[in-house]
Amino acid sequence: MHHRHPLRWLAAATLLAGSVQAATVTSTFDAGTEGWDNTLNDDGTTNTWVDTGGNPGGFLQSDDSVDGWGYVAAPVAYLLGASMAGGALSFDLRVLHDPQDPINYRVRIGLSGNGLSLISAVDAPTTDWQSYTFNFTAASGWRLAGSLNEYYDQGGTAPTEAQFASVLSNLTGLYIAADYTDGNIGFNQHQDATQLDNIVLRTPGTVPVAGTWALVLAAGLAAPLARRRRRA
Repeated sequence: MHHRHPLRWLAAATLLAGSVQAATVTSTFDAGTEGWDNTLNDDGTTNTWVDTGGNPGGFLQSDDSVDGWGYVAAPVAYLLGASMAGGALSFDLRVLHDPQDPINYRVRIGLSGNGLSLISAVDAPTTDWQSYTFNFTAASGWRLAGSLNEYYDQGGTAPTEAQFASVLSNLTGLYIAADYTDGNIGFNQHQDATQLDNIVLRTPGTVPVAGTWALVLAAGLAAPLARRRRRA
């Protein structure tokens, strides 16, 4: 009966791989804007889809034209996927800007839910494609904000575990900032553009390390083979 075990391991691995795929929400922008909308950039501009020049393939561009922070808002699939703590959002981003308006702010995202707003920031963007990752845990750099327009580096307290869980339990908005200079059309006729590609949301507990998969499968397949050798 042991000769059937390798097939059981293979079937189990296939089911697990399927669960990983189902728990990942991805936007590659190879065919359009994929439901990512502008918010807080209220001058009537919309996101632009560009079919080449991404990392690779197409990408999403958001032009900043007004004072205050501009964001791109995630479609509903991302809100559902981010409803549990422990996941992560990653994406590629670069900024085009007038040299007179240097990059002054760090890449940031925002969450809204249950009457609370959270913002988190990592490294400053560049004019080259760079990858950024934000973890959905209360202790990973999040700050409570009165609104998404607040500056991350000028205050705000860290949320409690309960507050963070409250936001995720009724998540109404997930946003990636698209404004990293002080220039805009209304202020000095300089317009910066934020470009995004390869946005990936991973839910907790379903992201295996490639090497771990190999070890698990190898161990599962090796066990029945070892038993065969002992009987021989």
